[in-house]
Amino acid sequence: MKGRAGRPEWSPFGESILIARSENEAEERIEHFIMGEPEEIQSKLAAEPAIRMHALALIATQFCNSEKSLLEFFSKTFFAYQYGNISLIEEKIFEILEMLEEWNFIKRKKEKIFPTVIGKRVSELYIDPLTAFNFINGLNRAKKAKLEPFSFLQLICNTLEMKPLLSIRTGEFSELNEIIAKREEVFLQEIPSEWDLEFDEFLRSVKTALMFEEWINEASEDQILEKFKVTPGEFYGRREIADWLIYSLHEIALLLGYKDILKDIRKLRVRLEYGVKEELIPLVRIKGIGRIRARKLFSSGLTSLKRLREIPLESLSRIVGPKVALQIKKQLEFPEKDEQKSLIKF
Repeated sequence: MKGRAGRPEWSPFGESILIARSENEAEERIEHFIMGEPEEIQSKLAAEPAIRMHALALIATQFCNSEKSLLEFFSKTFFAYQYGNISLIEEKIFEILEMLEEWNFIKRKKEKIFPTVIGKRVSELYIDPLTAFNFINGLNRAKKAKLEPFSFLQLICNTLEMKPLLSIRTGEFSELNEIIAKREEVFLQEIPSEWDLEFDEFLRSVKTALMFEEWINEASEDQILEKFKVTPGEFYGRREIADWLIYSLHEIALLLGYKDILKDIRKLRVRLEYGVKEELIPLVRIKGIGRIRARKLFSSGLTSLKRLREIPLESLSRIVGPKVALQIKKQLEFPEKDEQKSLIKF
């Protein structure tokens, strides 16, 4: 796969590198990738999630403000060009408009369509409206649930954006069922019956959430690889998606006025970023202090910024080295504006 190579306004040419392990493989790759014909592309617009997102985005930006203008827009897409018309998705568009209205993401007045405040924000977050709807339902259930970080982790994992979820290996089915039974009160989604079609995906979302839970409880990448068979590169990519979804969940909770749980979501976001337990949050927010150094400081009794300020530089140097110790002291004694923000306590 090759990305865009070169931009006419900025450079006269672009470069890409094709790597081969042998002369024979090099010849094959030249024949296929350089001399060969590009594969035909197929429009994916007919997929329901794509229509949901694009329809809401068009309405949220007021680019389209009626069913007529929405259909006109879709009639000029690559999908319409490729298949001749949009009759295949017209019915789906009408169904999705009804969903968006039912979810309170849009309002209709006579022939006009308007975005709601929450609908506009969902579009700006660039998440599937269905994901946002499930987030809202989950937040509504939060008052009755026994909230844990796992509650939010499972909620963000059971989304289209997080797919593909971790697969269930032989022997894990009963183990996961036991975990669900023991932690039934913490879920922010209704647990499907094991006979329902969605139960398999639910199980996979639980397993994926358990992987993130291990990470925020300070499991190493090697331990994640051994237990969940997820490589560090893949795990990093999954954490990036989790961060985006946790941020989106926070923004929706903020907009809906769920002030009581905003703090919990913000803490979880920091823990996901650094892979630490809650007690290390103040420490990892110091520049140059990762999860390893933070744990080392904490184990040495330096459990707060106050104690870091009080400890002599020489003593701190013996724990983290002179260079890092000096960097910590400078931040705590003469913090820059950006560093002041990062050191705010939860």
